[in-house]
Amino acid sequence: MSASIKLFLVFFIGYSLILVLGLIVDWHYVWSHTGFNFTSMTYPFGDIRNVTNYNSFIESGLDPRSDLFVNNEGQTIPPFNYPSFWLTFPILNIDNKDTIYFGVSFFILFAIGTYLTLKIRNRIDFLVYLPLLFSPVVALLIERGNNDQVAFFFVSLFCYFNKNRIIQMIAYYFAFAVKFFPVVIIASLTEKVNLKSIKIGLLIFLPVSLYILTTYPEIIDLGKATPVSSSYYGYGWKTYSLTLSNHFNQNLLNLFSFISIAFLFLYFIRINPKKTYTNFSNHELIMFTSGLLIYIATYIIGTSYDYRLVFLLLTIPTLLKLNNKVSILSIIIIVFLFWSHQFVLASLNQIIHHNSFKYLAVATLITKVIAHYALILLLIYNYRTIFEPVFFKWKLNNMA
Repeated sequence: MSASIKLFLVFFIGYSLILVLGLIVDWHYVWSHTGFNFTSMTYPFGDIRNVTNYNSFIESGLDPRSDLFVNNEGQTIPPFNYPSFWLTFPILNIDNKDTIYFGVSFFILFAIGTYLTLKIRNRIDFLVYLPLLFSPVVALLIERGNNDQVAFFFVSLFCYFNKNRIIQMIAYYFAFAVKFFPVVIIASLTEKVNLKSIKIGLLIFLPVSLYILTTYPEIIDLGKATPVSSSYYGYGWKTYSLTLSNHFNQNLLNLFSFISIAFLFLYFIRINPKKTYTNFSNHELIMFTSGLLIYIATYIIGTSYDYRLVFLLLTIPTLLKLNNKVSILSIIIIVFLFWSHQFVLASLNQIIHHNSFKYLAVATLITKVIAHYALILLLIYNYRTIFEPVFFKWKLNNMA
């Protein structure tokens, strides 16, 4: 039995036991005693309930896109903030009692996607993956039953079936239908600099671009309905800007965010590290690029919950294979971010509520901001040690 299968079984069986115990005993009690140190909900798979309760919103005369709803079980359901794909299920008369089936199915899909990304060559790789898979970030994603698990599954399929364009195209469309942000992974197909790969990428992206143009108002409404994540459980420039505005000028924070993003773009263009000659598979390269694109895109979007960091798992095989100082530091920061609110932020929550040591709390938040910013820079550096982006090749050819 390979090391990848062994780790997958540990991962799948471990979380399955937690889910079963939570459903049988008490959801909140079980998850609160797992050691992951996040605030679990009192009922299972809370994030998907705005889908399974959608018809109840309508029957109560409420607007699913903006109103809160309290169902017959006393559960407060947030507004519906998912793409139209998820309205397929209310049409099939799915209701609140089906939530458990959705949550378990999401976990199974996420587990399959995780298995497709695992690349374990030795004991060190195993030890790197272990604290990532059993982390507050992954546990929160599973406990909430969030549909990012489904998006991760389809993105994993997109990367895994890199030689089968039909399956890859279908996986891309479903990933986009489930959550809009995976749209950026199409750029990973252009790493092989030839006209064929560019044509394929554009051909796959064309229907998506038409959909975006025709449903732009819906996308804007979804953005408005999505709450800004807490700094303790979220990331993104808007998340940190709003939180730190209690201590710094909001306009200055927004200006700093804009300058930071502009610097990242210039850094990507100007950086030219020595290229590596490590032999990477297409699967590893597409995973790395997809994980990097999703991470940067969700940071720039402005607000994402920490469970979206799971897409950084796609970068781990390539970082482990690079095995240089920059890639090792990247892995260390990723592990820190997967456990950040366990280490520091969650424990400071009580301090902030008691209105003491507030400067320590601010310093801690700034540390997390720096960690994210540093990781983006390091991942870009790793990317440029592997790839010469398409437009750089064109520029060099034109100059020649």
